[in-house]
Amino acid sequence: MSNGFDITTFIPKFVDENRDRIQKINQAILAFEKDISNLDILKEIMREVHTLKGTARMMGFGDVVTLSHKVEDIFVKIKEGGLQPTKGLFDVVFKALDMLANMVELKLKDATAVDVEEMCGQLESVLSAAGLKGREELPQRKVDKVVSEVAESKIVESKPPPTFSVEPEGKVAVSEVNIPQEGKKTIRIGLDKIEALYNHLVELIMAQMTFHQRYEDMMKLNQCAKQLKAIKAETEADLGFHESNNKTLHQIITRYNREEEHLLKEISRHSEAYETDIVKLDAITEGIRQQVMAMRMQPISTVFDLAGRLVRDLSRQFGKEVNLLISGAEVELDNNIIEMLKDPLVHLLRNAVDHGMEEPSLRTSLGKKKEGTIVLSAKQEGGDVLITVKDDGRGIDKERVKETAIRKRLLSAEEAKKVSDEEIYEIIMKPGFSTSKIITDTSGRGVGMDVVKTVVDRLNGSLIIESTEGQGAGFILKVPATIALINVLILRIGNMTLAVPSLSIDRVAHIFWNDIKILEGKASVFIEGQTIPLVHMADIFMLEKEEGKKGGSIPIIISRSEGKKIGFIAGEFLYEKEIVFREFKGYLKRPRYFSGITTLGTGQVILILNIQELIKAKDSVGVLPMTEVSKVVNPQAKKNIVLIAEDSMITAELEKNILANAGYEVDTAIDGIDAMDKLHGKKYDLLVTDIDMPRMDGFELTSKVRADKRLKDLPVIVVTVREKVEDKRKGIEVGADAYILKKEFDQSNLLNTIKRLIGE
Repeated sequence: MSNGFDITTFIPKFVDENRDRIQKINQAILAFEKDISNLDILKEIMREVHTLKGTARMMGFGDVVTLSHKVEDIFVKIKEGGLQPTKGLFDVVFKALDMLANMVELKLKDATAVDVEEMCGQLESVLSAAGLKGREELPQRKVDKVVSEVAESKIVESKPPPTFSVEPEGKVAVSEVNIPQEGKKTIRIGLDKIEALYNHLVELIMAQMTFHQRYEDMMKLNQCAKQLKAIKAETEADLGFHESNNKTLHQIITRYNREEEHLLKEISRHSEAYETDIVKLDAITEGIRQQVMAMRMQPISTVFDLAGRLVRDLSRQFGKEVNLLISGAEVELDNNIIEMLKDPLVHLLRNAVDHGMEEPSLRTSLGKKKEGTIVLSAKQEGGDVLITVKDDGRGIDKERVKETAIRKRLLSAEEAKKVSDEEIYEIIMKPGFSTSKIITDTSGRGVGMDVVKTVVDRLNGSLIIESTEGQGAGFILKVPATIALINVLILRIGNMTLAVPSLSIDRVAHIFWNDIKILEGKASVFIEGQTIPLVHMADIFMLEKEEGKKGGSIPIIISRSEGKKIGFIAGEFLYEKEIVFREFKGYLKRPRYFSGITTLGTGQVILILNIQELIKAKDSVGVLPMTEVSKVVNPQAKKNIVLIAEDSMITAELEKNILANAGYEVDTAIDGIDAMDKLHGKKYDLLVTDIDMPRMDGFELTSKVRADKRLKDLPVIVVTVREKVEDKRKGIEVGADAYILKKEFDQSNLLNTIKRLIGE
């Protein structure tokens, strides 16, 4: 054209928009199939197909125009009453939609027209049988016969894009095309641009951490300067310098004092300015972080919406009747996590239809409803999301799993008699395992559950399996809502500092050497009614083990896999912290046992452990041998009793174990009200409290302690994430004796503070 206008520049937008539109048409047809009397849904289908045809015509894509026109004719005929909607008819329409979806995607690579003659011919056969080309109305049974023949035919060109496959880069969640007048304005932004912005945010957060570290260093220098001043004053007093004794020396000291005072004032002034800058930087960084993270978040409906068509097609394929119920589709997760979850959810839904659901006749004979039910749900739980796939089918056939495991030499016949349910569930997740008697395109290939487990492990999540024979099975995936920022426990093993995602930790504990029992030559510990095998992390990483101190305790992390718990012995727990999670990218291959890396405010780069891989390593490394168990005796006396008020289980356990290891007797309370109840029921020597807790916070708790005649002299330490000056001031005002930040929790700081308040 004369103005140089190039319509091909609009192809990406055409593809992006109509990819969503075809998915919307799929959803509408699924709804219409369940309620064929709903004219509103029928009108929506016709409107969306017509819009697809219109945009294709504008772009000059004649093949898309032709096929979408034939699909539109089908629904026009249904609206006129000349065509009876049947499952067979919808099979044909869905085949056409799959071909349209494939054609639209191909436009990104090649705008060449696709041959749609055969598919259009099939749709034409249905329309002709329904009497569209003449006034003659054929009996419905003849129409059904034609529909059946067409539905069973094959089309080479119409290979549908795999449901749940990862979408081409660039797709992001946007509002529907028909935006209400009051609706928010939206714009499509390529995922690559969001990722670039996110990478800049990561660098900003890293700089923020470094800024905080520098501020802490400055405060330490300020403290050192004050201590030096005090030492100098003491020395001066000891030497007894007076003007009459040594005038020159006194003048030097006086001038030094003036310079020293000026220096301290300057340090204080800069520290206050620095603190003000940090507050501003924190506010700006947090605002940007929330906005960028919101851009990366998508409702899980982007996956759940695809499930309806998948279950519908599989049900037709296997001759089963299944109703899919979806809830929690509005729950949001990081886009990267959603992409990773697509394949696992396909496998779980496919298993539910293929293996789990009985045939209609069998269900009826068992006294069940002819139509089975699959529930697909998502629920937010703190910073995590629980995704559940549950069916009311036959459940997991445990005996069949055992038989297959014996045949594949995964179990001996003797072991099969003793195997627990949790161990059976672990077997079905092994690569290559399948109980299917035949190999098809949907089952028997031994892929599926291992894919689910692998993805969940990569996300540092967990998988819980529940099954009742004859009643159904449920699979619960617990994954983080985002992997960008995660809470971790920083620990030391030998000379290595590592991070463990809090989501991977069932609990932390300190045990004493004489708590370790020997079972079949291996070390285990009995905690909360369970025998937990122990593995030394130093063995896995081939590091030198630290010798146990007399009277000291052993820090362990307890994690679980498929319902089984295992304890990992660490060197030392350092602190809990929120960190920026970074994947291994480019030439940096992900090393075994690790899921990512992070950088602390000090600039130290540390590796993030993948606990599930460590659990697998247990089989090759082995649990702690009997010869490793020390004979060190646990000290009996506990001098002082401390109460910890903390609503975070991990933080409470961490603080409790630090104090228990130091010889204190420790109780915990979940909030201020619980703490007051315990304080009135038992005598404590010290209270450690968080600020942000449900029902009663730490400020109110401290105030009530100071107002209570019996408790008013009880030492109180506040341990919190709040680092603003006004929060520290309020803590002092309500009567706290010490204020410690959780940001980089230092156990020596806590222990030294306690010693100052209540002695050894």
